Amino acid sequence: MTYLVGAYTLMMGFGVLLWNPLADRFGRRPVLLLSLSECVIATCGVAVSKSYGTIMVARIFQGFGICAPLSLGAAYMKEMYPPKNRGTALGIWTLSITCGPFIAPFVCGQVLFRFRITDVC
Repeated sequence: MTYLVGAYTLMMGFGVLLWNPLADRFGRRPVLLLSLSECVIATCGVAVSKSYGTIMVARIFQGFGICAPLSLGAAYMKEMYPPKNRGTALGIWTLSITCGPFIAPFVCGQVLFRFRITDVC
C-alpha cells in the first residue's frame, strides 16, 4: 500500500514539469481536460486491475494525470479570490491536496467496512 501512495505522489511531483509548460503554451482549459481524462482512464484501470503490478502502473498514470489541476489550482485561486481572502483559500486548497491522497484510503476503507462491501476487495 505504501508503494502505491508513494508512486502516486512521486508522479504528482514530476508531472508538473510537463503540464505547466503545456498550460502556458496552450491554455489551462485544454490541459486540464486532457489531464483529467487521463486520470479518469487510469482510475478505470485501477478499478479493473487483477494484479499489484497493474494497479501500480495505473496509479502512476493517475498521479501524472491529476497533478495538472493540483498545480494549476493556485493560478485559479489567484483569479477567483480578492487579495484579502486569497491566503485562506490557498491554505484550504493546499491542505486538501496535501492530505487527500493519504486520508482517502482510510476513509474509503471505513466506508467499505461500514457498508460491508466485499466485491471491491
